Amino acid sequence: MRIVVQLPAQATLDVHTGDGAVSVQPRSGDIRIHTADGPITATGLKGEISLETNDGRVNATGLDGNVRIRSGDGHLVVSGRFDRLDLTSGDGGIEARVEPGSRVTTGWMVRTGDGRVHLNVPTNLKADLDVHTGDGGITLDLPIQITGRITRSTVLGSMNGGGPAITIRSGDGSITIGPV
Repeated sequence: MRIVVQLPAQATLDVHTGDGAVSVQPRSGDIRIHTADGPITATGLKGEISLETNDGRVNATGLDGNVRIRSGDGHLVVSGRFDRLDLTSGDGGIEARVEPGSRVTTGWMVRTGDGRVHLNVPTNLKADLDVHTGDGGITLDLPIQITGRITRSTVLGSMNGGGPAITIRSGDGSITIGPV
């Protein structure tokens, strides 16, 4: 079964499904999508954005605003301009592209239990970094000032004078941070 819903470009959207994929096209407002079993594809969302799947991949591009994305078992691919960012995958990698104009207004969190993290950020982003992997290496392709320690599995530092923290965790996977 396929359900198609047409709404104004600006609206509150709250979608829940027990079993199936969800796809959302450009929209702005308070957007909440949850599927128990299925992937989520979203493009061009703006506002308060919450995407969650218990079992599935999330591919969300062209986002703008405060973003929270969770997958219990799936890979996350995310890009956009962010004010707040919270990405979690229980079992899957995370690829995030933070576009210019993004601001770390409150702490950001990127975490996966089992998978690699690849984060691209603008070279002028101001933030403190708190990066740790349980089993994997850390690669930094941006200049940072070490404010704490640096080991094979932990980095504490700041970018461009620092700011609110970007916390990145991987239980079992490498972490790479590079420029957009």
